[in-house]
This record gives sequence, C-alpha cells and structure tokens, in this order.
Amino acid sequence: MVKKIVFIMCMVMAAINCVANPNVTKEHTVKVTCYQPVAAQCNSNPTVTADGSKINMNKLKQGEVKWCAVSRDLLKHYPYGSKIYIEGHGWYEVHDTCNKRYTNLVDILIHPTHKGFCKKGVKISNKA
Repeated sequence: MVKKIVFIMCMVMAAINCVANPNVTKEHTVKVTCYQPVAAQCNSNPTVTADGSKINMNKLKQGEVKWCAVSRDLLKHYPYGSKIYIEGHGWYEVHDTCNKRYTNLVDILIHPTHKGFCKKGVKISNKA
C-alpha cells in the first residue's frame, strides 16, 4: 500500500513538473517497439491501460488511436496523458507503462492484426 501511494505521489509530481514547465524541451533517444492489447502481451484485462483508459479496438484498427506505453524510467519525463513526438512516427499519447524489466523504451500500441517492429536510436520529445 505504501509503495502504491509513493508511486502515485511521484506520478502527480511528474505531471505537475510537466505542466509547470511546458516550455522545457525534453528529448531522449530510445528503443521503439510495438505491443498489442492481448493477454499474452499485457495482463488479464488487455483493453484497459495502466492509467485506466479503455482501448476502442475499432478505432485502434483504423489508426485513430495513437497511444503508447513508456518504460518506468521515462514515465517521470512523460507522465500519463503527455503527448510525445516519436521520430518517424508522429505524435502519440502516453496511456500505459512497460513491464518493469524494460528501460529506455517506448512501446507503440497497435491492433492485433497489424505487424509490429523494433527500432533502436529513435528520438522522442515533447516538442516536434
């Protein structure tokens, strides 16, 4: 329970920092991969993200949903709801968190019928 409270407090502070300093450019070079909202890649409820957002599978399939997950080390820079520019892919909104074993990673949400990819050395930023 204490860990959960501390985690939530950290997320609130990160969000406050992001809102308080909107003109501060944040940029990181990361590995970008894809994930699909299926139980084998997520948890037992794969259509709900870590921030509680419900994934509309029809909109995801049509490319109308541009969401991503970030590794926990990046979450302090790009908290839930942040929009990040992923070089070569455009703007995505952070709604999910990667498994704790990953660092320096952005995972793009794709429909289960779409093919994934992996790219290293990709720049992400809160500004285009």
